[in-house]
Amino acid sequence: MLWIGLVVYLIEPKTYTRFWRAGVYEVKSSDGRVRQFNLAGSQTELAADITAWIQAQRPDINISEFEKDRDELVTALKSEYQAELDEAKTAWLLTVLPPVALLGFGLCIFWIARGFRPRTQPLN
Repeated sequence: MLWIGLVVYLIEPKTYTRFWRAGVYEVKSSDGRVRQFNLAGSQTELAADITAWIQAQRPDINISEFEKDRDELVTALKSEYQAELDEAKTAWLLTVLPPVALLGFGLCIFWIARGFRPRTQPLN
């Protein structure tokens, strides 16, 4: 329990929630509405969502000029999503694996100290 508490404190609890929330990117528009983009989907879907959002926000913008910037934006968002997902996976593994490994090691030592015998039940 001490290990888990210490690791969660050092890594920060928000890192663990990124595992579930890492696929959502929120953008607040000038009128106060919040638009969510799904980063877990394909790059094509994300690019289409961003294009549709930009066209709704700025109908006067030339989409052909925007496409290059959009592709760079999609690539940056996807790489940030992957980095956050990797960080969350590492945090969970660092939190859970050492106590489980220590428990397994302790059970093995206990079994060896008992002489490799299964526990016997006394006969009544």
